Amino acid sequence: SYILRWYSKQKRDFPWRSTNDIYKKLIAEMMLQRTRANQVVPVYNKLVTTYSTISELSEGNKQNIYNILQPLGLVWRSKNIRSLAKLIETKCSGKIPEQKEQLLELPGIGDYVSGALITTAYNRRCWVVDSNIARFYSRFFNIPVSSEGRRDRNIISVAKIYSKSRKPRVSFYALIDFSSIICKPKTPRCGSCPVLKSCKYPNKYEIT
Repeated sequence: SYILRWYSKQKRDFPWRSTNDIYKKLIAEMMLQRTRANQVVPVYNKLVTTYSTISELSEGNKQNIYNILQPLGLVWRSKNIRSLAKLIETKCSGKIPEQKEQLLELPGIGDYVSGALITTAYNRRCWVVDSNIARFYSRFFNIPVSSEGRRDRNIISVAKIYSKSRKPRVSFYALIDFSSIICKPKTPRCGSCPVLKSCKYPNKYEIT
């Protein structure tokens, strides 16, 4: 697709994308909540270097984990990450579940994180929607989005179709980067959009 071609030249490079280790993917997704990816990079690197497995993290010093995560703000994050690690260690024998239904049973893991983990760690087909992806689908197909946003049933229906790609991992990352770099919230770069001609967004911007 045009977006995949765009991604092959414009993709962003983050450390959690160069590994298929679901533990590292999980840590990244927990950190990325409400936080820009560039801010996450140094903190992610430090945490997975200090605690290289879920078992090590579950036994990690509470204050030390907090100190590592402190630059990202959101005090609840360090507590949630440590608690999740302990739960996986005790209830799942230290093995992060590989099925979406099982992942959803863990606290702090919803549809987006579970779908992202399955898609990126195992390269398996699974629908994934965050606010950026929901915005792109809404604009491209001119879908009125309800107050549910990324949980809107029409958006999810489109996501399920898109998830049938033969390259789940690459397709997901391509959509994440495209919706963040080109189809931005306030000033979308429509002039640089490779799918502009097919886009049904009524307020297209002729800007780059």
